[in-house]
This record gives sequence, C-alpha cells and structure tokens, in this order.
Amino acid sequence: MRSGRLRLMAVFVAIVSASASIAGENIPSGEPGGPAYVRMPPIAFSVIGPSNRIDKEVSITLALELEEGKNEQMLEAYRRTLMDSFLVTLTTLYEDENPDGNVDTEQLKDRLLKAADQVTGPGLIHAVLVISLGERKRR
Repeated sequence: MRSGRLRLMAVFVAIVSASASIAGENIPSGEPGGPAYVRMPPIAFSVIGPSNRIDKEVSITLALELEEGKNEQMLEAYRRTLMDSFLVTLTTLYEDENPDGNVDTEQLKDRLLKAADQVTGPGLIHAVLVISLGERKRR
C-alpha cells in the first residue's frame, strides 16, 4: 500500500513538473525577429451565482503576444501580479457583468489586455490570446 502511494506521488510530481515547464515556454513566433509569445499558466476559478452557489467552473489558458523587441525576461517581474489581475478581471467579468454566463471572447481579450497594461504599463504586451477556454456548469 505504501509503495502504491509513493508511485502515485511520483506520477503527480512528474505531471506538475511537466505542466509547469510547459506553462513557462515561449511559443515559437515562426519568423526570426517576429513577436514573442509567452504562455501563461492555466487559470481555474468557480463562478458564484445569485443563489450564492457555484454555478460554473471555468478554466482558461492564455498566451501574451509581446511588443516587437520585447522578450519574456522583461515580463518575468510582472508574472505573479499579472496572474492575480487576470483572475480578478475574469471573476468580475463572469460574476458581476455577465450574470447570464455568456462572455464574448473579444470582450474577454480586451479586458485582459487592459488589466495587463495596468500591471506592466503600456508598451510591453501587444495582445492577449486565448489558447483554451473550458466551462462546466454545476448541477
């Protein structure tokens, strides 16, 4: 039984390590001198409905397109604050501004870019890209 737990723990650590390394990778730009893309770690949160219960669970993975001549190292100092700002923006957008649960993807990207610019200042991040967006309603 103990060896089973150890194996399970080893698999868990391997998965977490792999996902952490993937989350921090640059996405190739395809062209030399082209823009740099930085994949952010996935963000998951629960949407609390009017009855004060979890209505939906949302998971989103983002990539940031940096301005020309900027690189991931310039973004590193802001990474944690960006993640916090993105989480606040997403929960506000889903819970307060769209109680019906329908969020427009373009509106979502615009709001996240504004949040990013408030953290980093203008001139570092050119666009926020949605890599994946999953929603699951609670019963």
